[in-house]
Amino acid sequence: MLRKIVFGIIFILALFIGLLFLIPQFFKGKIVDYAKTQLNEQLNAEVDFSDVSLSLLRDFPNLRATIQDLTVVGKGRFEKDTLANIGGLGVTVDFWTLFNPENPTVKGIYVNEPHIHAIVSKDGKANWDIAKASEEVDKSAESSGGDYKLSLQHYEVNDGRIFYEDLSSGTDLRIYGLDHEGNGDFSSAIFDLDTETSAESISLKYAGMKYLNKIRLTADAAIEVDNNQSKYTFKDNRVNLNNLKLAFDGTVSMLETATRADVKFSAAESDFKDLVSILPSAYTKDYDDVKAEGKMACSGFVKGVYSDSSYPAFNIDVDVKDGKIKYPDLPGVVDQINTKLTVENRDGILDHTEVRLLPLHFALEGEPFDLNILLKNPISDPFVDMSAIGKIDLAKLSKSYPVEGISQLAGLVDADIVAKGRVSAAQSGAYEDFDMSGNLTVKDLVAAGESLGKPMNVKDLSMDFSPQFAAVNRCLGAIGKTDFDVKGKVENLLPYYLGKGPLRGRVNMNSNQVDLNEWMIEDPDAAATTSAEGEAEAYQVIPVPADLDMVIGMDAGVVNYEDLQLNNVQGVLRVKDEQVVLERLQTNIFEGMVIMDGSYSTKESLKSPVVDMSYVLEEINIQKAFDKLNTMQALAPVGKFLDGNFSSRLKLKGKLDEHLMPDWMTWDGNGLMAVLSASLKNFEPLSKLANELQIAGLNSMNLKDVNTKFSFNQGRVSVAPFSISQQGVDMNISGSHGVDQTLEYSVLAAVPASKMGKQAKSMVDNLSAQAASQGIKLKLPEKINVKIDIGGTVQKPTLAVDYKDAFNDVKGGLKDMAKDLADSLKNAALDKAKAEADKVKAEAEAKAKAELDKAKSKADKARKEAEAKARKEMEAKKKQAEKEAKKVVEKQVDPVKEKAKGEVDKAKDKAKDALKGILGKP
Repeated sequence: MLRKIVFGIIFILALFIGLLFLIPQFFKGKIVDYAKTQLNEQLNAEVDFSDVSLSLLRDFPNLRATIQDLTVVGKGRFEKDTLANIGGLGVTVDFWTLFNPENPTVKGIYVNEPHIHAIVSKDGKANWDIAKASEEVDKSAESSGGDYKLSLQHYEVNDGRIFYEDLSSGTDLRIYGLDHEGNGDFSSAIFDLDTETSAESISLKYAGMKYLNKIRLTADAAIEVDNNQSKYTFKDNRVNLNNLKLAFDGTVSMLETATRADVKFSAAESDFKDLVSILPSAYTKDYDDVKAEGKMACSGFVKGVYSDSSYPAFNIDVDVKDGKIKYPDLPGVVDQINTKLTVENRDGILDHTEVRLLPLHFALEGEPFDLNILLKNPISDPFVDMSAIGKIDLAKLSKSYPVEGISQLAGLVDADIVAKGRVSAAQSGAYEDFDMSGNLTVKDLVAAGESLGKPMNVKDLSMDFSPQFAAVNRCLGAIGKTDFDVKGKVENLLPYYLGKGPLRGRVNMNSNQVDLNEWMIEDPDAAATTSAEGEAEAYQVIPVPADLDMVIGMDAGVVNYEDLQLNNVQGVLRVKDEQVVLERLQTNIFEGMVIMDGSYSTKESLKSPVVDMSYVLEEINIQKAFDKLNTMQALAPVGKFLDGNFSSRLKLKGKLDEHLMPDWMTWDGNGLMAVLSASLKNFEPLSKLANELQIAGLNSMNLKDVNTKFSFNQGRVSVAPFSISQQGVDMNISGSHGVDQTLEYSVLAAVPASKMGKQAKSMVDNLSAQAASQGIKLKLPEKINVKIDIGGTVQKPTLAVDYKDAFNDVKGGLKDMAKDLADSLKNAALDKAKAEADKVKAEAEAKAKAELDKAKSKADKARKEAEAKARKEMEAKKKQAEKEAKKVVEKQVDPVKEKAKGEVDKAKDKAKDALKGILGKP
């Protein structure tokens, strides 16, 4: 009996556990459909996930549902931008949700490995603004039915990665290794929320300047949540930024359209060493052994309403006195550190913000440096009162303060610069109201390390400052393999640094060598593209700054770009409005010369730069150009098989992709190519043509002064008709080819009859034999026309040869010959008939004359006998004799005429029969 009871209990437990595993599977399909429907109905984005896992065991008696590999990809202007890629998004809901999944009760939220990339565009549009309008959501809710209840008690984020890029302000925030969790009863009107937060690394850049560099964050916050008033009170809170410990308290209230804050913070327990720990590059692995002295106080507040139209007042005070710091592995000391930094806004109007750094003073091994800054009205019209005076020995700095990523640093910087006045005065030319003067010199600067990428060496830099401009008297040095000698003037310098206008100016740069490869931005995350040589290459788009208006004159002996070497480069580059414009950029390359005008612009898109270029190429070596230029490989694939030189005029416009490769389907243009002198060998379409026509000499061609016009659109090059002659064959060629190497060409060839191939020759021989059988010696035309259509690809071409025109040419020749023959036979018959007729006529006339003479003699005799008597009778006889003579002639001539007519008709029939036989007609 006991055994049965135990067995029954085990069976029931096994059945129960099995049901806990199986029940969720029965409802999985419904929950998956519900999740996808809800997400896509409420978000204006492409939302997808790989799977949904369900479990009653993990949070029994509640159900844990987890969406795996959730991705949220933008639409519209942020199309293809991934806003979120989340390894797992889980919710814990009440068990009875299984039976009513359209009305879940949410008790817990879990986010694992979220990778968030938030972007604000230059015009202030955010890629996370993907929630559909309220009316759309309301309609969706009506159609789908149901709602959810929030009974949240726990939420957590594990191993998060957050990137925030604000292109409108130049803000770049990157957080790695983010863990956050909170516990509290969200269903209660008032409850305590306990949170813990940590981040392995936080970095912040603003306007190109690094403010935080890989800061480690830990925070514990206890917050009283009042749901009735939407009010949050910070009760006991600690935030650690590296070694800097901050405490804060106060309240935040969520209003209907705004947020009210009254929060204070301070670092009462911190000293100067803790403040140094948050400075870029200062926090090293040996930081615990750093010796530091000095006093530091830090405090601030935020108080007021934040909304679309208002900001709270705020204040930050940092005070350092008698600071000194000595790193264990560095021999130098930075001391006499004194500063007071105040950032203050009393009324929440951002333009009333004041920044005061009065002063920052420090000494490097006894060499002092002072920096004073006062900034007012930063939004409307900044007022600046600043000075930088002192010398910095960079070698001493490197021995006293760690500079991350720099392994070598030396040189002397000497500054004596003052500026005071409103930016508007400098911009409008009211220089009497704006004072700026001084100079800056740098001697023998040497810097190298991972953060630079390439070593820097500035032998001599000398700048003078005035209200109008900063004059670069001399800047001589090298960065990596690129050496430079720069002179010029830069305007609007201070407004540029304050974000109040572009940096303008004109400089001239002379260089022996410029290596552009060192400046290309490699894209480690991009799939490598493959060059013609099979080498993996992947670059990011190089953005052109919007706040530059510079003219750069260039004169360089050698410029290296990828594996190209450009010699004697001269020209002008204009950088303005996110565009680089090339003006008459001239260089020697490929044994010839290139003159280039055009532009490269990232204004329209940072993912698809627009290129608009025109080229003049003079006497370029074809093989060298083809090997190095992917443009030529796409536009002129025949170049691979040409050995010689050419000149060209080319105009192209189109877009590049995100790896700086041409997106050929967006390009269009036109040009002229002149092959000056070249030999064409091993070109498969030509070899096939030679084989088809059986003219061995066509396997290769020697080209000279061959001109072709072409246009480019939608990935195809259309070539206008042009003519060449080879081995006595005259060819007219036209058609198109694609960047995919496909061919669509038509060749009209005039082939010497003596060089016709087997098929054509067999046809001609047959016609000749038929003509000979009719007694006609066939004389062929000198050249016979053949049409050839070339398709397929460059490597595998196809040929379709049409001999119809050739046959018509021969038939036409034979028709002409048959006509000539018929005319000849007709004329011969007529001539023969005429000769015979003339002979008969002459004989008849002679005979008639003899008869007439005889009659006349008789008549004379009779006359003598009876002249008087017989005159009348004589006349009658004379007439009778003439009549009889005429009859005799006619009687003799008519048979001759009939015979001649018969001979002509026979000649005609014979010519017709011969022509029918030759042309194969009945």
